[in-house]
Amino acid sequence: MKPENPGYYVLIANMHAAAGQWSKLAEVRTYMRDLGVRKAPGCTWVDVGTGFSPFVVGDTSKDNSNDLYILLEGLTDLMKDAGYVAGENFSSEDEVLEEIECCNM
Repeated sequence: MKPENPGYYVLIANMHAAAGQWSKLAEVRTYMRDLGVRKAPGCTWVDVGTGFSPFVVGDTSKDNSNDLYILLEGLTDLMKDAGYVAGENFSSEDEVLEEIECCNM
């Protein structure tokens, strides 16, 4: 295992989360923080009606970032209205904020 590669730690952390082993998950995150290993933020492309725009988790530096967050909030509401319920291994808002902080966003 390459200790500088965050992908390995993320896989291990995800396995602990899926198994409900929250203390083990916290240990992995603490270990990553202590080693200075940072997970890259998630990135995707979003169709904003006039074209595609890159979207990086936690990035608010773009002029249209507020519009993107409003769009995503609307999509989330539509999913909930359709009956979607997040699985128990879905990250909480606090975990997402922690990961954004970890990534220095």
